[in-house]
Amino acid sequence: MIYAIDFDGTLCTDEYPEIGYPIEEALNAVRELHKLGHTIIIWTCRHGEHLKAALAWLDYFNVPYD
Repeated sequence: MIYAIDFDGTLCTDEYPEIGYPIEEALNAVRELHKLGHTIIIWTCRHGEHLKAALAWLDYFNVPYD
């Protein structure tokens, strides 16, 4: 299955344009879904440097995405 998961307000608290605090339950759920073989798409309206920061944040917290 393919999951498109919103970034701000779902994986982290919504503090756009800053990146909020991680929502651990959501991060753990994404990790588990990916481990089970599902495709993970991060859905966001961020672009440019804000998008690069979000991708770095996901990598830092070991949140998989395809």
